[in-house]
Amino acid sequence: MGNFYTNYTVATSDVASVAAALQGRNALCTPALEGYVVVYDEASEHQDVDEIRVLTATLSAAVGAPVLGALNHDDDVLLLFLADGGAVVDDYNSSPGYFEDEDARPPEGGDAARLCALFGAESVAEVESILRRWDDFSDEPDVDPPDDVYIFEVERHSALVEALGLPVASVGFGYRYVSRGELPAGVASVLRVP
Repeated sequence: MGNFYTNYTVATSDVASVAAALQGRNALCTPALEGYVVVYDEASEHQDVDEIRVLTATLSAAVGAPVLGALNHDDDVLLLFLADGGAVVDDYNSSPGYFEDEDARPPEGGDAARLCALFGAESVAEVESILRRWDDFSDEPDVDPPDDVYIFEVERHSALVEALGLPVASVGFGYRYVSRGELPAGVASVLRVP
């Protein structure tokens, strides 16, 4: 069984503003991590894409900063939602058709230049490569995939976060994990939002 998690990376150090935007939700926030706050929201753990899209935009509007919402489903699919100015301006799906039981096809969406611009990264070509990397080995179960293929979507998410300079606390962690006391490396505690 792979990873199941959702989270939001907010481009701000203002934890109080992020917490205020989450009032009325069951959520957890990291302290400021090199200019970012990572949010783990309980309702988002149901992996309702509409819920995640709305919260990504809501956080961006309330805090006045870019937000990257992430959903990892069983390490088979990585969905990303990028909000700026209170609206989702880009989304990404590493495995379109997965939830419709369609044949595997290459990733869709994801604007590497926009991601880099909003998060202050210069590695557009690297981010583009991370977003597009895909090989379908579903019809060849006995063939080992090449080393540059992501077997698990947490690997893609980790590579993307590194390329964008985002905190590692946004990879592999969601509300369920963090609420049980499983904290990301470098995070000693989180703020509970009532």
